[in-house]
Amino acid sequence: MKQNQFSRFFVLAAAAALAGTTLTSCGSISQQVSSAVQSTDQRPDISEDRTSVHITAGTKDFAHIYAKDLQALVTNVPDPDTGRTSTQKLTGTWIFDVAQNPRTHIVAVGVRSFIFAETDFSMLFLVNPAFPDKPQLVSFVMPDKKSLAANTTHALRSIRGLRFDDSGILHVTHSDASGSRAEVLVNPDGSIRGCKYIEKDEGQLCGEDH
Repeated sequence: MKQNQFSRFFVLAAAAALAGTTLTSCGSISQQVSSAVQSTDQRPDISEDRTSVHITAGTKDFAHIYAKDLQALVTNVPDPDTGRTSTQKLTGTWIFDVAQNPRTHIVAVGVRSFIFAETDFSMLFLVNPAFPDKPQLVSFVMPDKKSLAANTTHALRSIRGLRFDDSGILHVTHSDASGSRAEVLVNPDGSIRGCKYIEKDEGQLCGEDH
């Protein structure tokens, strides 16, 4: 290696050491994030089989949440044999999506609890990483409808996306087999703020049938 090339290599190596990077080859640097730095709004990691999620909120509070620990009473659940509906206690089986509020670190977790005739019956929970064993059910009831008993919800359908906006409102997109798609807005306290259709077909996704 010539003198000027050696000098350039030495400068790059020194800069890489100061910046926490790794020198991979002469004249080529790849970035390596320091393990001591953690983002306070890191997106939770869903397991490959989508039955659990690891939540990280800064360097203090973290949790591992399992879909099977998310349970609630769900209305109008059909019996697989007779088709008759009733309120049943259902358990999460599969995680659709998660989102974390970067300010409060509260995590929204949408889970499938039951599937019948290609229709998902889903639930939504808010989890505080500081108290992971106390998930809060979001009771899916429109503001103009009669409230439900504690730990009871009408079912959401297939949850397609979750996100918090800058004001802390949670946006929940869910859809059904007919092609209908709607966005449900959830207040920071877990109450339903409203619902609007993105696409409308036969599905009733904004609480009309409740």
